[in-house]
Amino acid sequence: MYAGILVGLVISGLVANYTDWRNIYRFAFGLQRILFVFFWFMPDYPSKNPGGFNYLSIPASIGLVAVSTPALMQACLITFSMIAVFTSYWSKVSFLLSSPPYSYSSAVIGLFGLISILLICVCPVYTRYVINKMDPLISVLSSLLVELAGVAFGAFTGEPTVPGPVVQAVVIDFSNQASNIAQRDVIYTIDPKVSSRMNTAYMVAGVSGQFAGTAVRNKLYALGGSAVACSTVSYVNG
Repeated sequence: MYAGILVGLVISGLVANYTDWRNIYRFAFGLQRILFVFFWFMPDYPSKNPGGFNYLSIPASIGLVAVSTPALMQACLITFSMIAVFTSYWSKVSFLLSSPPYSYSSAVIGLFGLISILLICVCPVYTRYVINKMDPLISVLSSLLVELAGVAFGAFTGEPTVPGPVVQAVVIDFSNQASNIAQRDVIYTIDPKVSSRMNTAYMVAGVSGQFAGTAVRNKLYALGGSAVACSTVSYVNG
């Protein structure tokens, strides 16, 4: 999920800078059609619940699993908050870096995504030597604290200096990755028979956080600038 958002940022920045900005939507439309063909020819797998669920009952069962599993509900609330911070930053950074004193082009702004893509490549090493040796609760709490520190740093240094947005990008992406890995280790061991439904509930919470973070940050940025937006998001996440 994180890699897709960041790669999309890089591609959209380059496309918007060198061609018409509408081409990014045409590009996305083409990718969706390619994925449709790809999934159409994927092999069928035997159902884990033969004679059980249908498409109408699956959403209800996902909600039931979520509300009846405290650990999953807690993970959903945490990932909602943390991904809201993640997407709120990346939705705001385009406005921030395209305006004075930066006035960067769309291509330069898009290349900021490479910072976080590099972190994603490093995360498997960090997972093996750090997260797998820590209690998941400690890993998630430390990730929350690190993210709060990064957002606070970006709130008061993001407008006058470049290191503000750079440090904030590094910190929030790293903390989101660490928290996401730790929480998945927990929820996937609760009940393997309903792991797919748990994963769906967890992903829905994350996507909902994306929508909320983008909507709130854009409104706050328009009202009071980067400091107001970052400070409010930090309070909600905390």
